[in-house]
Amino acid sequence: MKKTILVVIGILGFLMASCVTPKLALVFDEAAPVEKSAWISPVSVGTITSYNGIPVEWKSKIGVFEVYQIPAGSTVLEWNLDSSAHNFLGQGILFQYNFLEGKQYHFRPAINDGKSGFWIWEQDIGTNLPGTYNMNNSVGFFPFLNTNTGGRPVLQ
Repeated sequence: MKKTILVVIGILGFLMASCVTPKLALVFDEAAPVEKSAWISPVSVGTITSYNGIPVEWKSKIGVFEVYQIPAGSTVLEWNLDSSAHNFLGQGILFQYNFLEGKQYHFRPAINDGKSGFWIWEQDIGTNLPGTYNMNNSVGFFPFLNTNTGGRPVLQ
């Protein structure tokens, strides 16, 4: 009986620990209302070093799911990619995307048709993605504007 209770408690603890709740790390523009904003998450990708030409340092942290609230619209992000899980390294990588109001975005670096870029997943703010990043729930692949990595390929 005690063993069964311990097993049930262990399983419940594991299930609760695997539920990830995003932590709002930064509101970039306090004047932009939430309903006119988008949330982005660099988790497992690297560091965003520039937002529309403005220096920032939005890092991906292991075990912490942080999101950054930005005004929705066309945005250019500069990244230092450090995604060992996806074998991507590079500095000064430029990426442009039109982020929609009320959406949260997740990125995965990839090569598609010989071009380096991000697969992007989009969800309504406050909802959770399925447990895996499935191509069926991706909004698509979007190439980087450059692959300026000092002569190194983006994919290593």
